[in-house]
Amino acid sequence: TPAGSDPIPVPDVGEPGSTYAAFLRDMADGEGELAPEFICHYYNFYFAHSAGGRMIGRKMSEMLLDGHELEFYQWKDDVKEVLLPAVADDIDKYVLENWTREQKDLCLGETAKSFQMGGALLSHIK
Repeated sequence: TPAGSDPIPVPDVGEPGSTYAAFLRDMADGEGELAPEFICHYYNFYFAHSAGGRMIGRKMSEMLLDGHELEFYQWKDDVKEVLLPAVADDIDKYVLENWTREQKDLCLGETAKSFQMGGALLSHIK
């Protein structure tokens, strides 16, 4: 909290957030394996928010900080060229080595729902 200002209260989790969290918890398998549908949500959320967060940080830097890049956005390796592809490669390798065609289809079939529920989160914070 900035000096001399009152703390900002943390709001309650909204309905879209609690619904999505419960949905993901119910989806995750308790046997140490992650359901293919869960991986779809993770993959879409991770990559969309990584790209969006970097874009927002760049824009805020230009608008408010005279182009100064905050330490939060500084990485040892290039995010777009090294870090994100490494995560994608790990997931792709796991899927290739461990999933049946049916599991791959379950993951692909969950894509629309991941965008729908993620979109509900974004609509809530507008």
